[in-house]
Amino acid sequence: MVGVMMSGMVRSARGRDAVAEVRYLLWDFGDTLVDQRWMWPSPPDAPEWTARYRALADSELDARWNLGEMTTEELATALTADLRISLDATMAHIEDCCRNVRFLEHAWSAARARTVPQAIVTVNSDAFSRFVVPNYGLDSVFELIVTSWQEGTLDKTRLCELALERLGGRDPSEALLIDNIEANVDAWRSVGGQAYWFRGDKQFACDGPLAPPNDA
Repeated sequence: MVGVMMSGMVRSARGRDAVAEVRYLLWDFGDTLVDQRWMWPSPPDAPEWTARYRALADSELDARWNLGEMTTEELATALTADLRISLDATMAHIEDCCRNVRFLEHAWSAARARTVPQAIVTVNSDAFSRFVVPNYGLDSVFELIVTSWQEGTLDKTRLCELALERLGGRDPSEALLIDNIEANVDAWRSVGGQAYWFRGDKQFACDGPLAPPNDA
């Protein structure tokens, strides 16, 4: 079971993902706290939306969107040209998708415990900040939300460094990153940070990476 955070610190002792006491939690968002596929459903009049949106992944358009070089309206305009639906309909669909995000039970429960200062560190576009954050009151659960589009970088380690600094920390070893991408986990560890590689909500619950010190 996922442990409860206590005394301003958390600790685990499980093999490669073992962490010592930490004072700050840094949470990835997509496929860590939520199902990343919230933008995949197609609107009734554009069944090809899912394939078109999925094709954005790792494209130049996607990078520009996540770097804040392109607004959601500009991206929607590009999609509209391919899908032959109106810009208003595309924007309405994007906003509707952002109201239908599925949170992962165990990770979200751990984040909502809020016993130590914590931040979301995410590679995401302005749509995340404009629609997802207010729809779910994320700023009431996390002290900070650090996004790639606002900071102008796709480097997760840099986002973590900014979050740690703004939370009042100085030493990366005090901060635990929870992220589903192994490369991000390795990169944060390489600068002295602590990290847990998130491999699914059930595995997270079994591993108990946020167990209190007396359970380690």
